[in-house]
Amino acid sequence: MSGNTGEGITICPPTERNEDYRYPMKLESEIFKAISMEDSAAALDAFSEFFDYVVAYSDDNREFIYKQMFVFSIGLARLCVEKGIEDVNNLGLEYMYDTVAIRSWCEMKIERCIRNLKNIKEDYSDDLIGDAIAFIEKNYAQVISLSDISGKVNLSSFYFTKLFKAKTGMTFVEYLTDYRMKVAKKLLEENMELKVQDVGERVGYMDYKYFCKCFRKNTGVTPASYRSQLSPGKSRELKLEESSDVLKIKKERVEQ
Repeated sequence: MSGNTGEGITICPPTERNEDYRYPMKLESEIFKAISMEDSAAALDAFSEFFDYVVAYSDDNREFIYKQMFVFSIGLARLCVEKGIEDVNNLGLEYMYDTVAIRSWCEMKIERCIRNLKNIKEDYSDDLIGDAIAFIEKNYAQVISLSDISGKVNLSSFYFTKLFKAKTGMTFVEYLTDYRMKVAKKLLEENMELKVQDVGERVGYMDYKYFCKCFRKNTGVTPASYRSQLSPGKSRELKLEESSDVLKIKKERVEQ
């Protein structure tokens, strides 16, 4: 490899004939940028070029290679501190007595740094979705829009939608509807005298017909049928209510 373009700083030139050596700051920056982007392949490719450059100037001087990698490890540790992840120190590097071992040690530290960075982001995203779910379960009776909930966790609607689906297996609307239906079923079970319309309103549906439609889609039966299955003694009374539900829905379809 030819000498660099002059970018970088001079650190322990190995021989007088290689006094033009400069620590490859540009390549180091490329490595750290790839690490920040969690791109392991790009980071290792850039490090390979970085390491080959150092070796090309070393004249097989292990101490020179060690000192350059020591400087690199300090920069990597600083990056980890800035990212708030576990420090990657240079313990063990001083015991590496051949080029292959030094290279492997540095590559291992790069991969560890990226792995820790991913773990931190994973934990952070779990916290965000946890906050979103807590918000849904506290405010399910209110009108909640995608922009409302994504704003609560300081994410764009687009990114929140992708992250929420990845973490829960459901879209925000599917999760909200499913949670509302769970609460509705519990109200139907525990409050036999509560009107179906009132149950719908308590879980965020001001439109009675729309509540019945959502409930049937979620459970396969109307709210009145669901309740009648739980309390046979109220069967006749609730069948009348169910018939009324069906008539209202049919009337709505005709009007549309």
